[in-house]
Amino acid sequence: METTTGQRPTIVVGVDGSSASRAALAWATEEAELRGARLHAVQAWERPVGALPLTHWSRAYFDGEVRRELSSTLENVIRDHPSIDLRTSVTEGDPVNVLVETAEAEHADMLVLGRHGRRNLTSFFFGSVSKRCLANAHCAVAVVRPFDTEESDV
Repeated sequence: METTTGQRPTIVVGVDGSSASRAALAWATEEAELRGARLHAVQAWERPVGALPLTHWSRAYFDGEVRRELSSTLENVIRDHPSIDLRTSVTEGDPVNVLVETAEAEHADMLVLGRHGRRNLTSFFFGSVSKRCLANAHCAVAVVRPFDTEESDV
């Protein structure tokens, strides 16, 4: 299947290791297979508040840890879907900005996110990642509930 621009469709999926993002990854993988689309798994990370620049909490340390986590999360996708056209990226930055900008740069047809259902102070003031992506993405956005309901308020 090709898009109106003659390019293969692209689905960007946000991954963070949670059960919600694993559900989103599973859904996005199936959708990519159905559409004959490329799948781009994106993991964004931010330095923890209070991490000093001169400690072992370096950018390289976090980037490496996040890459290992992403690789581990994708093992089943790679094993169970060997023909999927999978691309990955790990980027430091606000998850909303990273996901929206990646989807835009890739001319994605869809952005897929997991729904955490967290209600904390940060989401109260700034909104959840999924809500902010829904408001800012220039493509369709699918929000997938986790397999278990412990991480969800539904």
